[in-house]
Amino acid sequence: MKGCIRQQQACLLMSNTQAYRATEVASHNSASDCWLIIADKIYDVTTFLADHPGGQKAILPHCGRDATDKFDVLHDRRAIRKCAPEAQIGILHPADRKNKKVRKVAQSRILRFLMGYPSLRPGDR
Repeated sequence: MKGCIRQQQACLLMSNTQAYRATEVASHNSASDCWLIIADKIYDVTTFLADHPGGQKAILPHCGRDATDKFDVLHDRRAIRKCAPEAQIGILHPADRKNKKVRKVAQSRILRFLMGYPSLRPGDR
């Protein structure tokens, strides 16, 4: 796992993309300074708040946080690039990224169990 993180850090250095830690993002949590994490990308949406079709009240509770799940329920991922293309200021540091694949596999197993379906993995029987 550490090798993967080091490799991602090397790619960040070569691409000149700013990587922010989750603690840094968390400090930008107000209407006058609002950053969001969406799909491991960091967006400064402060100037977009007034223009958001749902109003700034829809965004404010998520300032300084990962808003991916809420965003995905309401929007297509391309929406932010269309409405606020200049908003992306960086990416989430690799050490702070959640392992979404592991979470999806766990959710799939729970769902299969609740629905009474057998596991697809031979060792899980």
